[in-house]
Amino acid sequence: MQKIAISHRFHIIPQDLLKDYLQRGILPFVPEGSHDVSALGQVTFSQEPDTDDHGVSWNQSFAATSDDRSLSRWNGARAYIAFHMTDGSIRLVGNGYGCPLITVTPHAGAVRISAKFQAFEPVLL
Repeated sequence: MQKIAISHRFHIIPQDLLKDYLQRGILPFVPEGSHDVSALGQVTFSQEPDTDDHGVSWNQSFAATSDDRSLSRWNGARAYIAFHMTDGSIRLVGNGYGCPLITVTPHAGAVRISAKFQAFEPVLL
């Protein structure tokens, strides 16, 4: 049995292209107009449960590095992150109620894209 892992491919999706679909219960997809990105190395995604008086939420964190300098335009924007798994399926950071704040940090020859989001349900990997 082949282990399914996170691939090097992900998308940055503007809020207005996906939010209405998610609010109507339509499964996440990559709409036309998304920024398609291939990471230079491993894409990382982690999530940790956080319990408070309102129940359990999930602190999610995404990070990747790319040589696509045009990604700098996403710095400070709210957008969904869809990342591909090695079986071709996608996973989404964000939901119908909101999406993460994107941070783009420039480095020599590359940029690092990161996003944090607090969700009510975990992303199933």
